[in-house]
Amino acid sequence: MKFLFVCMGNTCRSPMAEAIMNKIAAGRLNTESASAGVYAMNGSSANPEAISVMRENGIDLTNHKSRLLSDIDINDNIVLCMEEETYLSSKRILDTENVYMLCEYAGVPGDIPDPYMQGRKAYEECAKKLFLCMENIVNNGGRHA
Repeated sequence: MKFLFVCMGNTCRSPMAEAIMNKIAAGRLNTESASAGVYAMNGSSANPEAISVMRENGIDLTNHKSRLLSDIDINDNIVLCMEEETYLSSKRILDTENVYMLCEYAGVPGDIPDPYMQGRKAYEECAKKLFLCMENIVNNGGRHA
């Protein structure tokens, strides 16, 4: 099973989601995770706040490099988007039926708000909700809730 997490710039939410899924799924679910951004600049590092919050959760994002969604061969990935704007953009860019809203797929209310420029607390809340989503997905065997 392959998951592709998508946000706007691929420096905050989607790399956090990718890393959290890799951590939670390890030894529990046979999956591969990747991330991309609808408007990403290829090769950008993860946001320093995202790196810091993930480090506190035992996850290292220092080697992350952003990727533009349209440059990725999605194959049979399940594409999970952070909010409606990335969902609609992903549906326009990709030729697949496998595009979903992350929270809906995970059975969690709402979406994943963009923490960019919103301060540390926003990154912590983002991580908390991403952990909940990934735990639900793994507990459901990777399937849609």
